[in-house]
Amino acid sequence: MSQPPRTVAVVGLGPRGLAVLERLSANHPAGCPLSVHVVDPYPPGPGRVWRTRQSPHLLMNTVTSQVSQFTDDSVACAGPVRTGPSLYEWLRRSAPGTGTAADAGAGPKAGLGAGTPLATGPEGDGGERLGPDDYPSRAQYGRYLEWVFGRLVAEAPAGFEVIAHRATAVALTEDTGGQTLALDDGTRITGLDAVVLTLGHGPAAPSAEERRLAAYAETHGLRYHPPANPADLEAGLTAVASGERVALRGLGLAFFDVMALLTEGRGGKYVPSPSLDGGLQYLPSGDEPVLYAGSRRGVPYHSRGENQKGASGRHEPLFLTLEAVARIRAAPGATFGRDVWPLLEAEVATVYHRALVAQWADEPTAARFLTEYLAAPAGGRTAVLRRFGVRAQDEWKWSRVERPWGRREFDDPARFARWLVEHLHEDVRHARGGNVGDPLKAALDVLRDLRNEVRLAVDHSGVTGSSYRDEIVRWFTPLNAFLSIGPPPSRVEEMAALVDCGLLTVVGPGARVREDPGGQGFLFGSDAVPGSEVRVDALIEARIPEPDLRRSTNPLIARLLADGQCRPYRIADPGPEGAYESGGMEVTPRPYRLVDAAGVPHPRRFAFGVPTENVHWATAAGIRPGVGSVILEDADAVARAVLGR
Repeated sequence: MSQPPRTVAVVGLGPRGLAVLERLSANHPAGCPLSVHVVDPYPPGPGRVWRTRQSPHLLMNTVTSQVSQFTDDSVACAGPVRTGPSLYEWLRRSAPGTGTAADAGAGPKAGLGAGTPLATGPEGDGGERLGPDDYPSRAQYGRYLEWVFGRLVAEAPAGFEVIAHRATAVALTEDTGGQTLALDDGTRITGLDAVVLTLGHGPAAPSAEERRLAAYAETHGLRYHPPANPADLEAGLTAVASGERVALRGLGLAFFDVMALLTEGRGGKYVPSPSLDGGLQYLPSGDEPVLYAGSRRGVPYHSRGENQKGASGRHEPLFLTLEAVARIRAAPGATFGRDVWPLLEAEVATVYHRALVAQWADEPTAARFLTEYLAAPAGGRTAVLRRFGVRAQDEWKWSRVERPWGRREFDDPARFARWLVEHLHEDVRHARGGNVGDPLKAALDVLRDLRNEVRLAVDHSGVTGSSYRDEIVRWFTPLNAFLSIGPPPSRVEEMAALVDCGLLTVVGPGARVREDPGGQGFLFGSDAVPGSEVRVDALIEARIPEPDLRRSTNPLIARLLADGQCRPYRIADPGPEGAYESGGMEVTPRPYRLVDAAGVPHPRRFAFGVPTENVHWATAAGIRPGVGSVILEDADAVARAVLGR
């Protein structure tokens, strides 16, 4: 029996929008004509962040085998499973003249590109040489996403039409004829039965400090770059002259991106160091600026341990189990610090101690240790540690990773630089030991492995508002980023080489910026390192803007908020304030219907991903095969709700 035609819009066509499009195709009922308008000013698939025209020096921080865009048997979805190649499988088969999608891992259930030629990247892209545990460039991932979109369109079922709009959505209205989406090129998409917002990281209105620094720079002929996606910074960085003194505020992933653009991106090269076993030496091109960097912690994110878990291996929870999560969510007034953190802390410490015993003894001994350790009451675990040779000074201590310099004091920048280079080399040594074999990296990888359990515990008001604000937003989220989502170890090796050659100076912990009263530049330094303050001509905020509905300059989000068609999510709290207002876009529980200013969910508007951060935790994580990707499960639920299934 035929059904009336439907028209749907998906706004934002990066990985999440692409997942929704694929799930709409997979769940598309026969005999129901469906037109899907996909709206993004950047190419559909890669979108803005993963666009293919960006520097090859900008890397992902996930290995090729752990990146996918396809459902598999681990994904708990009501819709059909349609398998396809991971990024590694696609790259391996995408060398010119080789491979089909079937070769690349699209199994018999795929129905997407099976037996058809794979698209290839440009000659010299090098993707086919990457192994399963290598880190691809963002542009290589973008080409994979481009291929997925192309195959979706080419393999679309009968009655399924995709119309791509290279434009920005600016307004969304509704009347008796359905919803209307207005685009900045003048197009009006009318009669929409449903609209799905899958927007990624976008620009935000500057903070008071950012406005002040920008005004100072403009007044005195200096350069100030506010928080932005590093790919968006590329063009602006060409104005930075060789030898110019530049400050980078932030030592996270964006710092490593900017560092690469201003060094290797300027023609410099890394070669094996003649004086370091396994280290690197940087050979400048002469076009580089002189870099100064710093952050509150004063040290960069920990590098990722080399992958020893394959594509889908992960630490299975021992304490933060689904049963424990259910108890937390059933408890009134649950907090992260009291109810979630002790379980997560126990997971990390247990993995660390087990890996330590395995390193000192062997796997059978480590397995025996784990059995006894888990069987012991909480107060008896120290005795188990001692029985297996773990001394008090060997035990897991958070302070060692949170504050790696400990109680050291630095009399001058040279002393801090010597310690920092040692710290960077030590971090790389741990990383080379792997995310299973090295106790430190195995422990830190637990935080990444258990992100979904943390989400299940805290999403949608799982903890009180004050707990979410103080214990998650202000403490755990930055700590988790610092410890578990860092760069490849090669990036940390490169950083050490730049410090060694004098092109990069890290000013120290507690980095601060102030304006020179005489207008001669920004003053950048650390109170923890005497003599570290330097005058620079350019200040780059080496971080991306935090997602916040209230500060978003995305025209559609800003219009929805101004018109009362969406609102910031408030997390109830028993304290005097009654609630914590986050910057997340409020949505219902899955399938994530958009909630308006009056608290009414819209039956035919949906949103998930980055704009809902704080309703959901850690929304920027990607799709990984074999581990029950939350993104794919969400996308399937949204698609089925759109289709009324």
